[in-house]
This record gives sequence, C-alpha cells and structure tokens, in this order.
Amino acid sequence: MTDKEVRLLTSKLKLLIKKWIKSDALCLKYWHLSFVFEREPSSEHADANAFCISSWRYQRATIVFNLPNLTSFADDELEHIFLHEVMHVVLAELELDDGKDEHIATTLATMLATIVGKRT
Repeated sequence: MTDKEVRLLTSKLKLLIKKWIKSDALCLKYWHLSFVFEREPSSEHADANAFCISSWRYQRATIVFNLPNLTSFADDELEHIFLHEVMHVVLAELELDDGKDEHIATTLATMLATIVGKRT
C-alpha cells in the first residue's frame, strides 16, 4: 500500500468520523472513542476490514481500520463499514457471542445509511 493510498483512505475515514462522531449524530459524545488506521493488519484480525474493541462499562472503545483491506471499497461501502463498527460500540453491552452482533450491527448500519441517504 502506497503512502498516497494510505493518506487518501485515512482522509476518507476522518471525514466519516467528523460526519458521524464529531457532530454527535449518533449521540456518542459521552464515549471516549479512538480510531486506529493500520497500514499492516495484525495477524489476529488480518481478514477483517475493521474491528471494534469496546469497554462499555467505561464508555470507551477503539475502532481499528485495516487499511489494505479497505482499498477496493466505494465511498458508500466504506461508510457502511464505518457505521457497522460504530454499532459494535453500543452492541458490546449485550455481550452477544453467537454472531448475532454481526447481523445486528450490519442491519443497524444499513438502516442509518438509508435514513441519512433519503434526507440528502
């Protein structure tokens, strides 16, 4: 992955952070959210586009983006991936361990993207 590709993808993700997090569009202003942009994914999560580590008891979460895995996505798909991971921030409290959290995060991300898309 070239430096130019990293800069482009990181800037797109930062625009999504501004749109959804900094604006408090998702009412997460009391959460401490961190975003990490990995140029070389760790082996544990190498196949993931992104993943969320959430400590809901303390309203802290980190979303890690595996940049090489995201290069082929269109902007709307990238936004959906972003929203999916943000949904994990609040779903972590449910402590689902049977894969339902993935389905619920995807469904909620789709709903949000659709609602916002119809407003613009």
